[in-house]
Amino acid sequence: AIGQMEEQAAGQLNDPGDQAAGQMDEQAAGQPNEQSSGQPNAFSEQITWQLDEQAAGQLNDPGDQAAGQPTLLPKSMYFELISSFIASMPEGNQTDKAMRAFFTGPSESRADSVQPFSSAYKYSSACFGGETYVMGAPEYILHSGNEDVQKIADKYSADGFRTILFARYPGKADGCILTAEPEPLALILIENSIRENAAQTFRFFAEQGVQVKVISGDNPVTVSRISKEAGIESAESYVDASLLHTEDDFDIAAQKYNVFGRVTPDQKLKLVKALKKAGYTVGMTGDGVNDV
Repeated sequence: AIGQMEEQAAGQLNDPGDQAAGQMDEQAAGQPNEQSSGQPNAFSEQITWQLDEQAAGQLNDPGDQAAGQPTLLPKSMYFELISSFIASMPEGNQTDKAMRAFFTGPSESRADSVQPFSSAYKYSSACFGGETYVMGAPEYILHSGNEDVQKIADKYSADGFRTILFARYPGKADGCILTAEPEPLALILIENSIRENAAQTFRFFAEQGVQVKVISGDNPVTVSRISKEAGIESAESYVDASLLHTEDDFDIAAQKYNVFGRVTPDQKLKLVKALKKAGYTVGMTGDGVNDV
């Protein structure tokens, strides 16, 4: 991880100087229109957490909707639904804390059942009154019927946002691979801010002959973008760990790349072992949430 990660909802960062030195903060990019006056607008206005005008087809008329396309709901309904979803989940990492601080709508409804976030399949799920909802990495939830939505998510990822999809799922989401076609409802964007002395820190490591490798469970495009901004050497060259399968794959990738995305906990261990096998002394730091 690049420094220690602190995640805060947009609207809380009243004084950037209050942030702890050496920390990354993650801001939810996009607040509902009903935000209180006087709160800082910490996101670009063309970016919205609701998947409406950004959706393919510009679905202004519900009668124009085709099968598989997003059903548009009032923003307040999205906000309350996502708030209830998050409130029903067990408390987790800093991302979870940021989401709870941001989605503060009425959450009187509690899920009938929940499936906490799976590091292997990159989503969490909850069931409300017979309806199942999932939240997680778009590329792990969407299928061929939602290619346009995936393109929107990919664009945000390429811009450096951690992009999270919220969708209605027509089946059982029990922590395993999702095979049915979901109904996308919203995209949630989280922005990473990098501490000012990050690049200086990584230059120091390089001068001491220490290679810095970023191993993350997030989208590799997003991780690459953030790593490049932080000054990680060769950050533009990255690998999607979901494409690594054999021991040889890990041996080659461990030495070839400095940025790894979509890494599962057991794959992190394989990468460390591959580096040790190549003769390196390996040290690791992280928040422990997605680690072995």
